[in-house]
Amino acid sequence: MSGKDHISSKSQTRRNVLKGLGALGAVAVGSSSLSGSASAAIGDSAVYQYYHTDWSTITNNLSAVADAGYDAIQVPPAQFSRLYEYERDSDQFVYHQPLGYQPIDFTNFDSVFGTEAEYQAMVDEAHNQGLDVIADAVMNHLAAGGDYFDRQVSMDDIPRFSSQDLHPSCSINYNDPESVEDCWLVGLRDLDQSSSYVRGELYNYLAKYANLGVDGVRFDAAKHMPEWFFRDYANQWADEFGLYKVGEVLDGDLSVNQSYANTGMSVTDYALYFTMRENVFHSGGDMNALEGAGMVNQSATQAMTFVSNHDQGPPEYERLAYAYILTYEGYPRVYNHRRAIDDSDISNLLWIRRNVLSGTATTRHVDSDLYVFERGDGLVAINIGSSSRSQWVQTGFGANTELADCTGTVGNATTNGDGYVQVSVPAQEYVVLSTACVDGGGGDDGSGGDDGSGGDDTTGTTLQIQAPTGSGESVYFTGSTSTLTNWGGGIEGTNPSGDTWEVSLADTGSFEWKVRRGPSGGAGEVWESGDNHTSDNPSPSFNGWSDGFTGGSGGDDGGDSGGDSGGGTTVQDGATYAIQNVASGKALDVSGVSTDNGANVHVWDYLEGDNQHWTAEATGDGYYRLTPNHTSGKCLDVSGGTSATQDGANVHQWDYFGNANQQWSIESVDGGFLLRARHSDKVAEAMGTANGDTVQQQSEHGGDSQVWTLTQI
Repeated sequence: MSGKDHISSKSQTRRNVLKGLGALGAVAVGSSSLSGSASAAIGDSAVYQYYHTDWSTITNNLSAVADAGYDAIQVPPAQFSRLYEYERDSDQFVYHQPLGYQPIDFTNFDSVFGTEAEYQAMVDEAHNQGLDVIADAVMNHLAAGGDYFDRQVSMDDIPRFSSQDLHPSCSINYNDPESVEDCWLVGLRDLDQSSSYVRGELYNYLAKYANLGVDGVRFDAAKHMPEWFFRDYANQWADEFGLYKVGEVLDGDLSVNQSYANTGMSVTDYALYFTMRENVFHSGGDMNALEGAGMVNQSATQAMTFVSNHDQGPPEYERLAYAYILTYEGYPRVYNHRRAIDDSDISNLLWIRRNVLSGTATTRHVDSDLYVFERGDGLVAINIGSSSRSQWVQTGFGANTELADCTGTVGNATTNGDGYVQVSVPAQEYVVLSTACVDGGGGDDGSGGDDGSGGDDTTGTTLQIQAPTGSGESVYFTGSTSTLTNWGGGIEGTNPSGDTWEVSLADTGSFEWKVRRGPSGGAGEVWESGDNHTSDNPSPSFNGWSDGFTGGSGGDDGGDSGGDSGGGTTVQDGATYAIQNVASGKALDVSGVSTDNGANVHVWDYLEGDNQHWTAEATGDGYYRLTPNHTSGKCLDVSGGTSATQDGANVHQWDYFGNANQQWSIESVDGGFLLRARHSDKVAEAMGTANGDTVQQQSEHGGDSQVWTLTQI
């Protein structure tokens, strides 16, 4: 059965989103008309890039992906491929590096991720959940040779191809466009797409995906293949099979992105990505740089926007960058290695995207720190500055119209007689004002309310806690409902006496909550440590602040708690510490209390376990070996050895050999410490705030995710 026959025989009701996007891409090159349903689809959609995970695990989690509000998943290449040596050290799929980009056999879909049958089951279950599937097609190259990998792969190992099907081996000169297309990308054998035989094999490869029922295709390394190949062949094949198509054009030059979009496909918006990372979403960034940036501002219907992926890390202000792409035009994609399926911030933004936002964005105000734009029924304001901002802006809502913040971060606002409104945004936060949320709309599950009950019980709940604050600080209550800002900056409590703080809520259903500490009149910043509280216990005991503050002057440790939490304290040789991340309060933890080499190190709620206690042993020259207390002989180690100096190298445990990738300087900074790897000069960063989020080495950027408190045990 041909791929075309298969596609025409299946139900089309579920594929409207991606087929609509494909139609929009065609409109941009003048080859088709635009339907109204397709126009709406691009404003309602977001892709979950689900990588580093086997097919069966993905299948089991697809209901959660759908519940979070996504419309599609993008999964890695399915064909049999060569593995990197260091990717074989663990079966946990925890590494930042992808798998599947060194093809050996395009006809064999049994791979490290699972069997072809398991891939088919994943696609079928995605469709059952109302999700589209975007496959990853590697059409530029074959597997490389060389001793670095798990085994040398010769051309004799690769069926259906010979050396005559390749371009001659050469190194890429990125100043020469022909070299970019014809030379070997990092030593990968470059296929010659001018060969009719090669094109035939690639056609069959795409047809195999289509026969498995996928809905779209991402063309890997598109920039390294000629534009004519997509215009005259690959895009036409995708259209024949009814597939949405997007090319990976890894180039910050907008003109290069546009040239591939002009062939009739969407492109990954690297022009926007590099602008966000290098010019906008970091300390000292300038929001003016977003004006006109990227493909999304040239041809939004052809722009797949993203904040990070398996090749590129996020900007410093990752959360604010996601707020931008998930509220702006384009087709946004969220990366699973950085954001869990149930990330509450993302789920809330997806609800807003589906229910509030649509159409073209209109800039209402922009300066170095604050960007305000209106889109559909939403007024979006993002503040990257270190201070709260208020700004009067024109709106299209009309006179005397009440607006509510769909994120729950700030209170309601009303336009004046001329349709202007004063929008207020706490430091490093975002808000979305809309008429749609005035009566309790919004939330993290798409239900349109905090718990979906729709009841009119006004009994309410008062949450109360005794928590110390410094001068000019307040306690903020945050939690799992939109009223409690969906784990955002929180609602500022009142202070009836002493250290007692409280807030009264209309929420009467079940929810979880915690408190944060922050400047009065702003938003919560420092998290409460320990487990979440529940609505069943509205007046619990306080778990302590994650930065060790215990009251008094408002300094880092505020007293004589005995903990080494930063601000000039000295690490003691041979002392044992609980090491907790400032961004979440969670502890540095060896997964599963494992004693194996390669066991992942991640963050987890602090449970006082030996796998969360680390002994600092001086190695000389100001460096320390960090040894987990549940096993002897192991240490905190950067995966890949001393040559692994790149951002994104994973942190795990390994036998101690005295290597530089196993030694760390512990440097005091405001609020805690940096753990800096000796071999790379990069610092340990928690790659999220949820239990199980991994730890990697990254370039220092000053964010809380790189700052750790040390409390002596």
